[in-house]
Amino acid sequence: MINSLKELEMRVQSIHGFSRPKLRLEQYVTPAKLIASIVWLSFIRGELGRVVDIGCGPGGFAIASSLLGSRSICIDVDLDAVGDCVDNSMGLDVDAAVMDALLPAIRDGFNATCFTNPPFGIWSRRGIDVEMVKSSMSFCGIIYSIHKSSAAAAVIKKTGGTIVDTSTLLIPHVYSHHRRIKYSVEVVVIRSTKPKDQDA
Repeated sequence: MINSLKELEMRVQSIHGFSRPKLRLEQYVTPAKLIASIVWLSFIRGELGRVVDIGCGPGGFAIASSLLGSRSICIDVDLDAVGDCVDNSMGLDVDAAVMDALLPAIRDGFNATCFTNPPFGIWSRRGIDVEMVKSSMSFCGIIYSIHKSSAAAAVIKKTGGTIVDTSTLLIPHVYSHHRRIKYSVEVVVIRSTKPKDQDA
């Protein structure tokens, strides 16, 4: 059993990243420290029960949640990413499925706590991060999502969420167009809840 935020971060650091990262999906590994801090916040608020890691990639959010006792589901539109998640979550209570978060095959009223670091709309289409959050509200009672700081006001307006943390993403040299060893991006963590009129 995990007993501290630091221990959770150390466990998340041990998982491997994307085996075949895809630029069109804006696949970058979410830092272990950020994953651990978001999941730990949800844990101390008593929100971890059933968890969905949306656009899971290697499964960091699902794995961190499972280490704290939740039952987690990983979903991603990319088969390779789901394979990475399965590899990383061996021995934990984590299920995984290839699924488009914009067309989720999860029944209404599932009411999970959900985590996502969606594409920012740089290499994919603009506004996809908000689309993923809003689409997820059919099965998510609570959603923690990561967005560029510059988009925070627009995301809050469209989702009704509130900022619960700020951070800096350090993006390593992954793709051929990268010229620097690392890039830094200022981000916010937004906590949104399902509107009352969507409750099952």
